[in-house]
Amino acid sequence: AIDMSLYMAGEGRRLFGQLDWRFRPEWTLNASLLAEKFSGDSPHFSPRLFANWQLSPQDTLRFGYARAWRQPHLFERYGDVRAIYQGILLVQPYLPNPDLQATRMDSLEIGYLGQFQPWNTRLDLRLFNERIENYIARVSHPEYVTALPLPPARYENLVTPVTLRGIEYQLVSRPTSSTRLLFSHSLIGRYNSDSAITQLTAPYTASLSWIQDWNRRWASTLTLLRMGPLAGGSGFVAGYQYTSSPYTTLDARLAHHFKAGDTPLEIALAAT
Repeated sequence: AIDMSLYMAGEGRRLFGQLDWRFRPEWTLNASLLAEKFSGDSPHFSPRLFANWQLSPQDTLRFGYARAWRQPHLFERYGDVRAIYQGILLVQPYLPNPDLQATRMDSLEIGYLGQFQPWNTRLDLRLFNERIENYIARVSHPEYVTALPLPPARYENLVTPVTLRGIEYQLVSRPTSSTRLLFSHSLIGRYNSDSAITQLTAPYTASLSWIQDWNRRWASTLTLLRMGPLAGGSGFVAGYQYTSSPYTTLDARLAHHFKAGDTPLEIALAAT
């Protein structure tokens, strides 16, 4: 199967093509290419190539490569924020950077999808390596002098790449027709010369959900989430970063379904 599409809006052009080829009964190839052109920027090409190998009716392996781009938004390139009083530049927290380049991410992965009879369980597992070039970060520039001690900063591309490497998987089980259990877990290694950048990704996450349909009128959801340490992005003051400690949350929701005449309604109580 071949699919082609062309999209044009304002100063942007986008051409997309996709090929699906089942060249053997147990092998399927998915290939696509996205070409984008925005005004003032060079064309970007985003290829994607995945192969699926069905070892058995219950087991499938996949191998893939994909490239994606993140276009800088207008404020990152041209944002210029300053405060002036009686001709004196007090602060300039945001400097423009019209030479900012788009961020590129190249991803390699090996995956496994399995179906198991106990509790009608499905396992979706993924090993991945993601390399991010020209990552955009806010960099302080104390050499620009202002009246108040708040150094100007601007968005810049990192010279060294950011690499994320790890494993993530999800287990979905249906012990009964009205019960659904979901467990997700990820372990991520973060690599860059700047620790403030690597801390923007949590090294691990885990969640367990129990979704229950009690009858035609009542349903409930219970979710337990564990999040590793995670830093917030750069705020008004460049260089200042808050990192949250690992935390656990428990969310519960109970819903009741009913009708008012012919109108279906739902009332729910949620607690965290």
